[in-house]
Amino acid sequence: MKMEIKFFDGAMPVSSGNRTVSPIQAEYGKAGAWAEFTGTVRQMEKGEKIPALRYDIYQAMAKKVLTSHIEELAQKYGLLAVRFWHREGLVPVGESSVFIAIAAPHRKEAFAAIAELLDRLKADVPIWKIEADADLPKVEVAEKTPPAPGSMGAVWKVLGERVSMLEDERVPLAQAYHRILQEEVKADVDQPPFDRSAVDGYAIVPGEFPAKFHVIGVVKAGETAARAPGPGEALRIFTGAQVPARGLAIVMQELVKVDGEFIHVEKTQKIGDNVRGRASDAHAGDVLLSAGQKLTALELAILASVGAVNPLVKALPHVAHATTGDEIVSPDATPKPGQIRNSNQILISGLLQSCRVPATNVHQEHWGDDPVHAAARLASEPFAKADVILISGGASVGEHDYTARLLEGAGFELVVRSVNMRPGRPLLIGFRGRQVAFGLPGNPVSHYACFLLFVAQVLERQMTSRPKPWPWPRFCSRKLSQKLICTPNPRPTLCPARQSPQHGAESLIPLRWSNSGSLSALAGANCLIFVPPNTAEIPAGENVRVTFTHPLFIL
Repeated sequence: MKMEIKFFDGAMPVSSGNRTVSPIQAEYGKAGAWAEFTGTVRQMEKGEKIPALRYDIYQAMAKKVLTSHIEELAQKYGLLAVRFWHREGLVPVGESSVFIAIAAPHRKEAFAAIAELLDRLKADVPIWKIEADADLPKVEVAEKTPPAPGSMGAVWKVLGERVSMLEDERVPLAQAYHRILQEEVKADVDQPPFDRSAVDGYAIVPGEFPAKFHVIGVVKAGETAARAPGPGEALRIFTGAQVPARGLAIVMQELVKVDGEFIHVEKTQKIGDNVRGRASDAHAGDVLLSAGQKLTALELAILASVGAVNPLVKALPHVAHATTGDEIVSPDATPKPGQIRNSNQILISGLLQSCRVPATNVHQEHWGDDPVHAAARLASEPFAKADVILISGGASVGEHDYTARLLEGAGFELVVRSVNMRPGRPLLIGFRGRQVAFGLPGNPVSHYACFLLFVAQVLERQMTSRPKPWPWPRFCSRKLSQKLICTPNPRPTLCPARQSPQHGAESLIPLRWSNSGSLSALAGANCLIFVPPNTAEIPAGENVRVTFTHPLFIL
């Protein structure tokens, strides 16, 4: 069964006027049925007119889940070939977002397989459709007017305009896991480079069966045979060993009766049986990996197979993080009256790891409340060379909140001084050349919300290989399993929540929190629920907007 799964960052070639017959269709075009489905973006979404939708895809997981589903459907319906294409990013109204083509013995099986695959796609494949919503990111073409000053949308807009991608670099394979490939990788030779035995057995020249063959030698993987067997002769051969000539078959050792230097073969064999032909996987020069792919263990194995031991990848950001506050003590210390342990440092450390920033790229220290000392440390090498600077605390407007003055004194242009959200309002963002600095409000729930909504997006932007679209937070629609109770507030509220499997279905449970210092409320949280302004409660069963802990949360 042939399978093809592709994701497109741009228009897909599925219009009848510009699509050419590809090998997968040409090979199976004479099957009983070749059925196609094309899904396009409609003008109306949830009763409102829209100009476009945005699709976000966790490609590695999506491909894994789709492969599993397609293999199951192939067995169920006897499918001969399946093509699955999906577009990522901004998709304007009228353009195609998904294309599925299936070759099957009959039209009934083809149509049934397409319908079932679409149902499974919606149920559990990590592809998210993002709609416009109040104070949430609008797709680019939807922004006819600028977002309200101080809103989350305004912050995302300025970040989208100012944050730059990092440079490319070559790294050893051992350091390339989860990095973004920046070049095409082609097969350096045919794969496999010679005809190989697919089993342990005997190479023979097929003829009349049953038959008796004289064993003339042995060839192991990595060796070559002295000569090929002729009629009535056999060559003992092992899996992966080079088949010495064309016109041979490999008979499995389980089907052979050994009698000294002879073997007896009862079952008929055909030329090519159990032979993996040269270039059956790929020809020299075939593109095996495309620029923009995330390198998982499978992609790294492909790189190793073609000798690409130093792939070109997107560089990883260096992050310098400082916590502030004279009341803060080390987690291993016993706090005195009025003191608290430093939880923000380990919180940021873990969140950075979840964004694929390695610990070797992270520098952390504690400054206290002395602005002179803080200014000296901000000028030190770890902070001067960092791509992203995070300062925890001191972002508000109190007498001891010096972060804004500190950043401006160091030459940063402050472009954000607060954001209309709860928690996380006293947020500072500044730029100095390519450097981005965040002044994060000191409370842990505010830390969590600001990191997910803004810091993680900057890190993703720096590590991505595509200049557009800006990686807005992935807000998607989920159904509440329990009633959400919230203190009404004129600002939008981001409520910590937990989504998990429960009895075969998704369970989205809002977590109770009283204020932005409620660290215990974060236990078990893996997402934030967007609560509109002045909302006291949302009943169970209602759809809400959710963004998941970075990187993408997959059940």
